[in-house]
Amino acid sequence: MEQEENKKKNDTRKRVNIGARTGMIAPVVSLGCTAIIAIHTYRQEVPFLWWLLIFFGSLAAFLFIGSILQTVVELAVERAIDREEEEKRLRELELLHAIEGAGEGEEGSETMGAATET
Repeated sequence: MEQEENKKKNDTRKRVNIGARTGMIAPVVSLGCTAIIAIHTYRQEVPFLWWLLIFFGSLAAFLFIGSILQTVVELAVERAIDREEEEKRLRELELLHAIEGAGEGEEGSETMGAATET
């Protein structure tokens, strides 16, 4: 019961850390791309109302694209973390089996030695 609660806490922490690392992808993409489009349309001397329409339209479009990109990156990071945890768990199991095997091998060699001495 206690292990399940600890696992849930670790999962929550992992998700928070992933969000903290990748949470700025959508705003950076949307603001950066919108700034480029806004400067370009401003230099073309587009009327102000059209410029505002282009600005907010591109902001919304790039925010959507950035959100998709952010989701893809979060999923990739989550898969990589899960893969690392699985490899760590497998290494621990292999080490445990190796230790158990070494313990059984020593016991087996002692009994074998006793059988040959008699």
